[in-house]
Amino acid sequence: MRAMAKDEFSRTATMDVRGAMAATLARYIAGLKFDTLDGGPDLQFAEVFDEWPSYLDRAVPPSGCVLPSS
Repeated sequence: MRAMAKDEFSRTATMDVRGAMAATLARYIAGLKFDTLDGGPDLQFAEVFDEWPSYLDRAVPPSGCVLPSS
């Protein structure tokens, strides 16, 4: 993942700091790849969320949820 230049950041404040941190961490985690022990293809999360799912939401494993602390 490349570092963003200062002029690429939004100046409109479309989300609060907690939401922005959760979105940033989710984007980073979604890009991670893990080596397999048997030399097969790299593993990565199928989907990463930046908020708690509701009871009826479904996720395809492996998945991750990034939550800011309260």
